[in-house]
Amino acid sequence: MAWDSQREVLLYLLYRRRQIAKWSGGAYFDFNEIMSAVGKIQGLSQTDEGLVEDDNLWDEWWVIVLITSILAIEWILRKTVRLV
Repeated sequence: MAWDSQREVLLYLLYRRRQIAKWSGGAYFDFNEIMSAVGKIQGLSQTDEGLVEDDNLWDEWWVIVLITSILAIEWILRKTVRLV
């Protein structure tokens, strides 16, 4: 009996995954269908997205100073109000 309920849950989850893939315009592949999924991906055309520039906020000195200042102000306020 427990096996039947587990099987029903798995079938329901499989059904939901297929529904979500269909609604989003995608496709759902079982483990046995991996190679056909790879074939579909290779068949897609590639587009040039251009140059992507990665600008890390942590590389800026003022961000570190700002965060340190905020933490220091919070610490000072807690000490003056005795909030430990």
